[in-house]
Amino acid sequence: MTPRYSSIRIGLAGLLFCAALTTGPSLTAADKTKLVDLGGGATLELVGIPAGEFMMGSTPAEKAWATGIEGGAQPGTSREPFEGEQPRLMRVKDAFWMGRTEVSVGQFRRFVEATGFVTDAEKPGGETQVFYPEWDGYHWTTKAVHPWKSMAGKSWRAPNWGFPNLDVYPVVCVSYNDMKAFCNWLTEKESKAGRLPEGLEYRLPTEAEWEY
Repeated sequence: MTPRYSSIRIGLAGLLFCAALTTGPSLTAADKTKLVDLGGGATLELVGIPAGEFMMGSTPAEKAWATGIEGGAQPGTSREPFEGEQPRLMRVKDAFWMGRTEVSVGQFRRFVEATGFVTDAEKPGGETQVFYPEWDGYHWTTKAVHPWKSMAGKSWRAPNWGFPNLDVYPVVCVSYNDMKAFCNWLTEKESKAGRLPEGLEYRLPTEAEWEY
């Protein structure tokens, strides 16, 4: 059976994002991986994910962790209210493709080289959240001090993490607008090459698709 392609998705995970493509209700045995040629020696690997059901959401104990110090937020915040009181059954009706890894520095670099795109952090007055090297602990008994700081002059090219930013690392310090631009570029590129069925596009996934 030839799968029905309905969309391609680029997944977001905090400051990271990756890629995926919806195929229809099922995947064939041959539909386990797909390699997208980005040009310039860069490729992006997609992995077939079958349709199915899963329990979406967090238990009260999981929410307590997520909104606590280990989860990176202070208790009592509204970080997870959209998940409901308990996990619930969620149906993913279409099989889809998802990037094997987050979009890498090298893959994002290829996009920038091909388009001349300037990220939000690199624009005049731009800032981005980066690791704060002077951070010396959470100090949780008196206050919540997190190891992140908004800083000018930093970007996906130089994210302030104190070691070389290799092409195989996941790209960070990119905004929602930057990620959307990457998706739009990939959609246009693959459409012009005749490798993307008409009407389909690369995009960010839904919360349910990412959690699944």
